[in-house]
Amino acid sequence: MIVTVEARFNVGEYDILILRAKESGRLETWLIRNGYRIPRGVNQLLKPDICSSRKFFVAKANLDKFDASGHQLIRPLQIYQDSHKFILPICLGMINTTSEKDLIVYILSAKGQAEVTNYRIVKVPYSINLPVFLKNEFGDFYKSMFQTYYTKEDRKVAFPEYASDMSNCDPCSAEPLNNEELKQAGLFWLDYLDNNVENNRIA
Repeated sequence: MIVTVEARFNVGEYDILILRAKESGRLETWLIRNGYRIPRGVNQLLKPDICSSRKFFVAKANLDKFDASGHQLIRPLQIYQDSHKFILPICLGMINTTSEKDLIVYILSAKGQAEVTNYRIVKVPYSINLPVFLKNEFGDFYKSMFQTYYTKEDRKVAFPEYASDMSNCDPCSAEPLNNEELKQAGLFWLDYLDNNVENNRIA
């Protein structure tokens, strides 16, 4: 078969498929025939992933399960990637947009700060003395400042807005997350770190 369903399972209110394909055009046709709404002509974007022998993670919201869950909003999916090189595939999402969109990424790491490698990094201005009257208008001011720098850099950059040690920040932008909140955010390896610390103390 040109398109193979390698796995099929449910997570919360999502129906998940893992697909492998040999031809981008056939994968595009398969998705459309199976009720997935994607723009026609995306096969060019799918080709690099197929040539790299990557699999495709396809999620569809199951509204019946969502209604039964009692949640007001569809919950985000958490995806674990076992690789030394983290890749965030956004090309298909970008082709669905008709205007500029913000992509905000929060990275929680046990090994320090992470940075984007395929975009030039531009820091948001900081440690600047601002007039006191901006205190009540800071939200609008920040959006305007960000847009100014974004336009100045020709919209082809990434902005690291904040990075800090979650266990020891001064000042903190907000109350640091406790271990239970961090685990809910997907930090499954916290138990492993806690056990290592405890074992070292015993030793």
